[in-house]
Parts: sequence; structure tokens; C-alpha cells
Amino acid sequence: MKEEPNLQEMVETLRAFLITSDGLWFTKVEEKHGFEHALELDIEVWTTFATLASRKILEKLNISSRDAEAIARTVSVKWRAEGWEFQEVSTSEKEAVIRVTKCPWREAMVRAGREKLAPRICDEVCTKIYEAWAASINPRARVEKKKTKAFCEFVFSV
Repeated sequence: MKEEPNLQEMVETLRAFLITSDGLWFTKVEEKHGFEHALELDIEVWTTFATLASRKILEKLNISSRDAEAIARTVSVKWRAEGWEFQEVSTSEKEAVIRVTKCPWREAMVRAGREKLAPRICDEVCTKIYEAWAASINPRARVEKKKTKAFCEFVFSV
């Protein structure tokens, strides 16, 4: 009988393929329709994903509140699944601050030699993803993204 693969190794492999497939999809659209169109479609896809995923995670975690803490909890589930490194700086009903020290999506852009595009993609796509994520949980939610050389900080407020 064959030995079963290690589940954690399989999760990491599938995580890598998720990020790779997103990059491949983006570059293929870019080749055929240009960077601006690829970016526009990427934002549409990922904001729709954010709305669907945030609601499903709320449901799976049985979270009934719609405050900043709920937004932070659901975002952290996504980020752990994708391999982000982050820490919650502060969390309350009104505001949650999360500091990201490692983003697998940015790392993939660097590995692909597309580091010059990372600031624009991170600013436009990432910001819109988490605005859609937060708004699907609480339409009054606001997201502020602060960037330094060492980390990104997301501030979710309601």
C-alpha cells in the first residue's frame, strides 16, 4: 500500500499552485490585452472572491458580529491559508490593526522578476480586495493600508 502524502506538504503545494495560477492568468491576459486591462480584470475577480470568501468564513466560524474584530478574524483565516506572516497589533470592535511582514503574492512577483510592478499591484489590487472584504462584512467599514519598507499595516475600522 502506498504511503499517504503529508497533508501539510500537500497544502503548501496547492498554495504555491494557487499563487502561480494567478500569476499565469494575469500575464496571459496582459500579453493579449495589455497591463491595464489585466489589472482591471484582476481587481474584478479578486474583489468578487473577497466578497464570497469573507461571507463563507463568517458562516464557517459562526461569527455574528460585524465589527472590526470580525473583519480581522476572517482576513487572518485567509492570510494563514495563503502563507502570509502577520501579527495583530490591536483589535477592538471599532478598529483592528494588522501588520503584515511577509506577503506570498509580493514574493511571487519578486521571484518572477516583476518587482517593479509590485507597488502598483499591491496598492491597487490589495487595497480594493480588502475594501470589498470589509464592506461585505460591514458596509460602513473602512480600510487604510500603510506601507513601509519592512511591512504593510492594514487598519480596519467601523
